[in-house]
Amino acid sequence: MPDLIRVTYVRSAIGRSYRQKRVIRALGLRRLHYSRVMEDTPSLRGMIVKVRHLVEVEPVEKPVPAAPSPKAEKSEVKPVAKKKAAPRTRKAAPAKPKKTAPKKVEDEAAADKPAPAKKKAKTEKTEEPATQVEDNPINEGIEKNIDSSTD
Repeated sequence: MPDLIRVTYVRSAIGRSYRQKRVIRALGLRRLHYSRVMEDTPSLRGMIVKVRHLVEVEPVEKPVPAAPSPKAEKSEVKPVAKKKAAPRTRKAAPAKPKKTAPKKVEDEAAADKPAPAKKKAKTEKTEEPATQVEDNPINEGIEKNIDSSTD
């Protein structure tokens, strides 16, 4: 029977080299205070030497027997044949009531109200030549110059 050792992860690898972090993962140590029982081999000893400041190693005298699984006890019972499940079909969603416009109530008061006026289409603006120039007091001097040059 091969010798067994228990390797326990006791110090964090934060701030350590990438190689040391990879060795911890290769040993199967996932988190602090996590232990693994492994065979004592030269390759395992070499890995432990690389991270000896992060782990504790202790010999294991006899292996821990595996607890009997509850499934082993139930194996004496004959298995029951399963029924084939019917194919699943989608159920139709309940119909939602359609929204309708409120009904118009024809009252005398409603009949008396005038219909809303329709918007008039925009008319095109007509250009007003020279009249705008005459109305503006700033342009009076320009207008006089134009008039005097044409005479």
